[in-house]
Amino acid sequence: MSANRKATAGTAEKLTFSEKLGYGMGDAASNFFFQAFNVFLLYYYTDVFGLAPAAVGTMFLVTKMVDAFSDPAMGLLADRTNTRWGKFRPYLLTMAVPYGLLGYAMFLGPDLSPTGKLVYA
Repeated sequence: MSANRKATAGTAEKLTFSEKLGYGMGDAASNFFFQAFNVFLLYYYTDVFGLAPAAVGTMFLVTKMVDAFSDPAMGLLADRTNTRWGKFRPYLLTMAVPYGLLGYAMFLGPDLSPTGKLVYA
């Protein structure tokens, strides 16, 4: 934080337009990557991987319901994390490679039984 922008106790510090733009561009890049998976995933699971559309729809519903609880829980955990690297950086650094590997594994498509495919998906 620059010397010109010190926050005093009880006052909120305003972000500049360039800071807002920077945060927005970073989030937009992440969402382009994430949404590319989401757009293609339903087609892939039904037409390429061979899962029943009803099973995939149910799986998507269940995963979104789990997300409704796990996402706020992770937010609380991250907000309560205090390290010398900050609140969120340890999670971003440690999860970048597993996230990429799981993105690859999502479209790997092993030859399993229909139940095995659904569990894998």
